Amino acid sequence: MPPNKLGLSTAIALAMGGCFATSAQAQQFPNCPTTVEVAQQFTGTAPAGWQSVLRPTDRRVADIRFQNGTAPDAPFIPFASGSGPGPTWSLHYEFPATQASVTMVCIYANTAFTFIREIQAPLPPKASVTYDHVNRAVILSHP
Repeated sequence: MPPNKLGLSTAIALAMGGCFATSAQAQQFPNCPTTVEVAQQFTGTAPAGWQSVLRPTDRRVADIRFQNGTAPDAPFIPFASGSGPGPTWSLHYEFPATQASVTMVCIYANTAFTFIREIQAPLPPKASVTYDHVNRAVILSHP
């Protein structure tokens, strides 16, 4: 084979191999929606002399967890390690390559509602959730 054709066929083979390698790489977890809108209503009766009022509250993402399964009462996957305490601390999760899926759970402040999303394999091997209490932020990263 002439050198230029060998170079071209090698380049094509490498490009195709790169495509296959990219498709098999683990994805990253998506970001949780930053805030949610929830309409809450008091359904009981206020004690004598008291009245119920609805005050505006910040329903920002307050926690991110992972579960095996989508049932609301499925146990959370334990974190592998953590750092803290302090104004900023992190929980580090590890996901084995054999794990078929996890459910990502976005938990919001001042409400009982959560958002969940099932994430199918290939999963990222690791994820960290950092709690920044100074800036009131929860950050998901993939170290």
